[in-house]
Formats: sequence, structure tokens, C-alpha cells
Amino acid sequence: EEPLLPGDRLTLGRSAVRLQSGEADSTRPRSALLRTEPETPNTMFGRYDLLELLGRGGMAEVYLAEDTTTHRLVALKRILPALLGDAAMLCMFHDEARLCALLDHPGICHVEEVGSVDGEPYLAMELVNGRDLRDLEEPLAGASLALQVSLLCEICAPLAYAHSFVSDGHLGVVHRNIVPANVMLDRQGALKLLDFGIARWRDRETVTEGNLLKGVLAYVAPELLRGDSYDHRVDLFALGVLLYDLCTGENPFARSSAFETLEALRSGDFPALRDLDPELPVELEQVADRLLASDPDDRFGDALQLREALHEAVPESRLVLPADRAQLLDA
Repeated sequence: EEPLLPGDRLTLGRSAVRLQSGEADSTRPRSALLRTEPETPNTMFGRYDLLELLGRGGMAEVYLAEDTTTHRLVALKRILPALLGDAAMLCMFHDEARLCALLDHPGICHVEEVGSVDGEPYLAMELVNGRDLRDLEEPLAGASLALQVSLLCEICAPLAYAHSFVSDGHLGVVHRNIVPANVMLDRQGALKLLDFGIARWRDRETVTEGNLLKGVLAYVAPELLRGDSYDHRVDLFALGVLLYDLCTGENPFARSSAFETLEALRSGDFPALRDLDPELPVELEQVADRLLASDPDDRFGDALQLREALHEAVPESRLVLPADRAQLLDA
């Protein structure tokens, strides 16, 4: 893919980069988060020219920025100024920076640089030219089942890579925030996994912050709600929810209130896949049931096993080309 340069036509969709925990500032209208005019035009941050505010969350803000040395466009993420004195937030931001810089997979949004300006840390990330799956809800509703399932299959490879990644004696990274807004489809029909802002090493979870519940509620695995120890299979549970999103347009656990959503997750109360769409294959329903099992031991062992099961349930998904997926962006 050619680098994006100033003046190139760029499709950002609803957001090229999602923020910490999916938390948008609820006091601001959505249009404000997706502004087309920069909030602080031509503001220099080190060697980066901040061109446009893409979004702001509970921990950080992300700008469309130009590296004035290379003239490349990047997504620059920096901690909110008000939190610079918060040691816990700074630690979380540095953890994300370290993890993102280590992960190197074409299906994971690449970190160009980790640095600081006058003591203020930042991440300069690859700017993905495309749209997130949340923004593709309408075209996905009219897509073939093979194409819908192929999207889920494409997520499996970068997730399996992260889950098995080893560095400094630590094994595996758990994303913990697999939601439609954190999966981008680019113009080449490739998928990119975004936002490792709340990701953690599998073997450091209880040491760093206990079993703190994070992520978007309706995608959170029940073992997190129970306060149990957990591993990479919480991400597989989230993929099960995403399967429903892609193939039925419905979230199986979303209810009218957060309390009811929590109760549905805790009790494993979700509709059968074919109750929502009887034309879906029985084999795909079996995959969904296994992914959403309350006991993680009843789920798939890893994301690559899941991908193979999806291909077996919907064989045509093996034949979907990147160009087929890319057409969703223009639908």
C-alpha cells in the first residue's frame, strides 16, 4: 500500500482510530468527535503538524498529523493534558505504547514511533484508509454470508498472532476490546485490528490490575464479570458476539439497560443464531454456541481453530477475495 501523503483523498469513515476502551466523551455530540475542521489548526507537536482532531476518549486524544520530516500522514495519539500528572494513566499509556511497538503483523495497526515531547508521551500510528465495521453495518446487512464470515476469518490471524506473542519472558497479549469499532477494513480489502489501549500480557493480568472490567459491555466475557482469572479466550467470546453482529445485525446480549445486559451475560441468556435467521447453516450456529459458552474451556482453543471451523461451516468463505471485501466501502 502506498503511503498516504498530504493532499491524498482520505476516507476516514467514522473514525480511522478508535480510543481507549471505546469511550467517547458523552458530553460532546458525535458530530463534534468527527469534526471535519481541526480544533487547533496547524498546531506543532514536536516535528508533527496536528491537522485535525479525530477523536477524544477517557485517556487520550488522536489527531490526523503530518510528520514534517517525512511528510507522511499518521494518526498521533497523545494522553490528555489533564492526565499528565496521573501516574496510573501514564503507566497505562506507556504499557500500550510498549505493546503496540512490539506487535508486528499486517493485520494489526502498525506503530510508526513511540516518543515524547516535553515529557508528554505519544504514539504515531499507521493511518488506515478505510472504515470500521460499525460504520459498515448497512452494507454488511446486504452482503453475502460468505463475505460476512470472511471478515471474521480475517480477524483470526492477527488475533492468534497477538495471543501467542512472546517477549521478555511474557506469553501472549489479550486484546480485551474486540468490538466493531476496533476493526478497520481498508481500501485493499484487508482488515486491521486497532486499539490495544487496554490490552495486557496474559501472565501479568492479576499483577498489574486484578480483574478490572474493561471494554464495551455487551462483548465482555462472563469470567470477567465473575472476577475469575482469564486468558485469550475472552477475545474468542467477543468474536462470538461479533459473529452475531456480522451475520444477523443483532448483538445477542444487548438489552435496554446495562443491568439487563449484565444479567444476560452472566446467565448466558442469548438467542440461538438461527432463531434470528433460520436460513443460516446449523454448523455456523454450532460455532456461535461454542464461542459464547460461559465456561471458557468449552470454547475453541485458539483463533486459528476458530477460523478453520468457520471455513468448514461456510465453505464459500474461503473463496472471498480482498477485492470483494473492499467493495463494501463503496456500497
